[in-house]
Amino acid sequence: MHLEGMIDKARAPMVLHLLDDFFVRMDKALQSVDDSDGHGGGLLARASELDLRACRAGKPEPLALARDLFRRETEWESEYFCRASERYRTLLGKAGLAEYRRLAREAWAEFKPLRGGARRVRDDRPEMRYRVQSILESFAARDGDIDAWIAIRATDLSSADAYLQVAKLCADHGRTAEALKWAEEGLWQFEDEPDRRLTAFAATLRRRLAATGNSVDGMQSRGKPKRRR
Repeated sequence: MHLEGMIDKARAPMVLHLLDDFFVRMDKALQSVDDSDGHGGGLLARASELDLRACRAGKPEPLALARDLFRRETEWESEYFCRASERYRTLLGKAGLAEYRRLAREAWAEFKPLRGGARRVRDDRPEMRYRVQSILESFAARDGDIDAWIAIRATDLSSADAYLQVAKLCADHGRTAEALKWAEEGLWQFEDEPDRRLTAFAATLRRRLAATGNSVDGMQSRGKPKRRR
């Protein structure tokens, strides 16, 4: 019998167990085979859909579900469980989401802020960092906590592009003056490595502020921003 035909309240736990074993095996297999035809990825996509259906039928314990999903999202090579806290949000409930956030914050605490220049900090686990950061940003976005979202993104100031991403986030949420501050700081920090996109973005922000009657002279008069360490 196909797993799809076994998804009911009584047999859902068994289906979830079988799917978990399948995910582990497929994740390992796809690391060593050529999946350019997308067949393996297609199987994972279908299995992830079945997993969500089985969870809806079996209603696993929220804390255990949060731990399983967090492990899949952060540790597995495949990306079919990215943004799992959103897809499984209803099933996780308040307790499961709180556990998911706790796990993300605990993992995030292991990463050092990234900086460029003479005090450059290298990222030895970029993929893990990216996934944990995405989880925390998704929570901040759902909470509408823009300050937290900006603070998370600003832990990486290792390049002009990183400054650009912080500035864009500020601008996207109506914080034009704050966006310009980040853009200008990035231009100063990486003045020896001019970035055309950051330069153009800063110019756009200046024009936007001028058009609304806000002066940017105060920013200029403060002089060069202090280098972040």
